[in-house]
Amino acid sequence: MEKIEKKEGFAETFAQVLEKLAGTESDLELKFKDFVIETAGLKTKLTGSILVNIAYYPRRKPLEEGK
Repeated sequence: MEKIEKKEGFAETFAQVLEKLAGTESDLELKFKDFVIETAGLKTKLTGSILVNIAYYPRRKPLEEGK
């Protein structure tokens, strides 16, 4: 149960960072070494980085039905 709470905390923090960078046309690089992912009992160790290009697109107003 504790691991889930930590993941939710990371997700919330990451979402806040993305929100603050929105509209700045920034790049966010996440680097990791010996990152272990376990799925269905299989463990995989990863080393590398992920580059997130952040752009802002204004939301359009939804089209009214019938128009």
